[in-house]
Formats: sequence, C-alpha cells, structure tokens
Amino acid sequence: SVPAGYFTKATDTAFEVGDAVSVFGFKGAEGNVLTWQSWITNGKFTKSESGFTPDQTYYWYEGEELGTVVGLYPYNAAYTQEALLAEGIEFCVKSDQSTHAGYTASDLMAAVRLGVAPTAEKVVLEFNHLLSKLVIDINNQTSATISEVYVDGVKGNINYSLTTNLTLQGGEGTIKAGRLALADEDLNETYVLVIPPQTASPSLAITTTDGTQYTYNASESIEFNSGKVRHLKVTITEQSISTEFDTIVNDWSADEEVEFADKPNT
Repeated sequence: SVPAGYFTKATDTAFEVGDAVSVFGFKGAEGNVLTWQSWITNGKFTKSESGFTPDQTYYWYEGEELGTVVGLYPYNAAYTQEALLAEGIEFCVKSDQSTHAGYTASDLMAAVRLGVAPTAEKVVLEFNHLLSKLVIDINNQTSATISEVYVDGVKGNINYSLTTNLTLQGGEGTIKAGRLALADEDLNETYVLVIPPQTASPSLAITTTDGTQYTYNASESIEFNSGKVRHLKVTITEQSISTEFDTIVNDWSADEEVEFADKPNT
C-alpha cells in the first residue's frame, strides 16, 4: 500500500488553521460513478500550520487503476458516499452571514480530481466556489450610519452530487449580510453574502442607526450563477433609496480575500 499523503489547495487563497474538509476517494475515474469502489469515505482533513492533517492514516488501494478524489468544504460528518455519487448532499446557507464564521460556513466549495494514479506524492485538490456571491455596495448619503443589511426573497437550500451537480431545493427566506472591513473605493459600506445559484427577484432592507429602514424590491428577475459575483450598487439619502445591478457578472476569483469588520457600525 502507498500512503495517500495530505491534500493541499491549489489556489492563492489559503484555508485558515482549523478549517476542515470532507474527502472521498474512489477506485475508478470513468464510466458509471455508481460502480466506483470507495477507499476513503468522508475522511476529515483539518488545516494546521503545516498543511492538512487527516483524522486517520489513509492508504491507496492495491493496483494501478486510476482513481478519483473529491473534496468538499465545509466538512460535514453527515455526508455519505451514496449521497455524493447519486442522491446528492443537502446544503443550506446560513441565515446570519454577518460574521466571518457564518459567511464561510455558507461558502460551499468542491474539488474533483479525476484520473489520479496511486502515488506517494501529495494530491492537489483545487477547490471551486459552487454558490453565488452577492456584493452590496452602498453609498450612504444620510447623517446616520448603517447598522444592518438584509436580503429577502432568495432560496437557501441546494443539493449537490457528482451525477446531477447542483439542484436548487427551495427554503426561501431572509439572509443577514456581512459588512466588509474595507469598502470598495468611493463607497461608505460594502456588504456580502452567499446564496445558491438561482433566478430570483430579491428584496433589500437597510437599517440605519437612527432606526430608519430603506427597502428595495427588484422589479425583474436577476440571475445568480455558480462561481460568479453580482454587484448591487445602492445609494441612500434622507428621502430615498436607489439601486442598480451591474450588468457585468464577474468570476468569483479563487485568490479573493474576504475580511469582515470586527464589529458593525454603531
């Protein structure tokens, strides 16, 4: 047997110490995935200062048949081989993404490495964002500061498998967005949240410290794509709120850092 070694992330953005991923290993890389034989079933790999540390020692299967290694972030002990291959794992974004923990726990990522030969070298897994990011850029022209930002009218449940990819499951509700430590240039505030890919007509509610709430309801459907970023530009004055969705949809860059403010404005 050959030790499987550790798994690393092939992007410029490093996982944080303590982050954990679910890892599945299969003997097989072609044909019907349901015929693949499992050799790692939801192994937990946790980020340490030196790399990813497995919850136990894993060894490659005997022989030279090519295999497949799959990684999912964040780790979930409930994930099963059957769900990943066919039924689909169930995932729900957090309703409160105003903290770094809530935001990152909502950022479902996957890495699929096909055609891996048993090796003593590290297997590199390149994780990609499966969901969509909404960035709310706010130009606050009022005398008060912003205390909370909520987005409503979007679905938060998703199903993911190697055979069906992503399937929206529903669960429409309200999500509290997180405030970034540094706003985009020429803006007072920038907020961010993660939602499953979907077509929706979201509503926005911005509350300021004087108790005023500014609301916006999209008049048309907006498409939110997997691995993409949509920007909503918002201007609020003492009397009104105006909004505009960017027509350009950007890639959700693998090397993009998200740093949250230590505390909300008060």
